[in-house]
Amino acid sequence: MSGPSTTSGRVRARSNDDGVPAHLLCSVCLDTPCGRVEQCSNGHILCAEAGDGSCVSTMRAHARGQGTVPSCPECRVRLSDNLQRCLSAEQSIAALPAACRHCAEASTRGEVSGHEAECPRAPARCAAGPDGCPWEGLLGEREAHEAACMRGRAATRDTTERVAPLRLSEQADEFQISINISSVFSCFQI
Repeated sequence: MSGPSTTSGRVRARSNDDGVPAHLLCSVCLDTPCGRVEQCSNGHILCAEAGDGSCVSTMRAHARGQGTVPSCPECRVRLSDNLQRCLSAEQSIAALPAACRHCAEASTRGEVSGHEAECPRAPARCAAGPDGCPWEGLLGEREAHEAACMRGRAATRDTTERVAPLRLSEQADEFQISINISSVFSCFQI
């Protein structure tokens, strides 16, 4: 890798600390975009993931507050309201190597979030946490804990006690309906 490149007077390294090439870094935050990526008319990419926290939405909000039109921080070209999505950058970023934050398993950036959501080494809380269970542990151990959790059983018992009378009253209503139907049809001779 050679030295830094200069674009519109800004000095920019050829890659970031993770080894991501400079052409895949957001022109605003100089970090690797996650999710949706958009580009200016000259191809400089910007973080555009849905929500108010993306670089694109932040730039637009700032420009509105200043009474100006947002421009690309690299080339200063005016940013239209309809930026073009940059699928090639999204796919290139998704193919970059990544590792799980919990177990360090090697993966790609596109697949790592799915793995992290199910990783047995991910931190987890008991489902009965709202009912007062203080247990915190690993996702891989949560099922065994919840099977033995007294607060979880109490919550299940409370739910069963509230639902059981409903079921009995529903059965009584159904029985009453069937009696009424029988009495209506009993006056007809078949």
